[in-house]
Amino acid sequence: MTACYSGVIKAWHYHKLQTDHFVCVSGMAKVVLCDLRDDSPTKGLINDFHMGQLNPILLKIPPLFIMGLQQRQLHSLNNKLSYGTL
Repeated sequence: MTACYSGVIKAWHYHKLQTDHFVCVSGMAKVVLCDLRDDSPTKGLINDFHMGQLNPILLKIPPLFIMGLQQRQLHSLNNKLSYGTL
């Protein structure tokens, strides 16, 4: 479990052995992953995910993937939900 305050970017970290299962339970977050595994065909590739209330997904993050995240703020505009960075 982690918390992230508005405007804060939490990066970069990885695990040598641990697999993480990551969800955003409140608000929205942008999560960026990069594969550091030497024997992987996707080594060095970057992928980002927008997750949370508007896109409820579970990320399974294998060992040796570097990770960073940024909190996103939910806004109410004309009775529609949207999100944006603060």
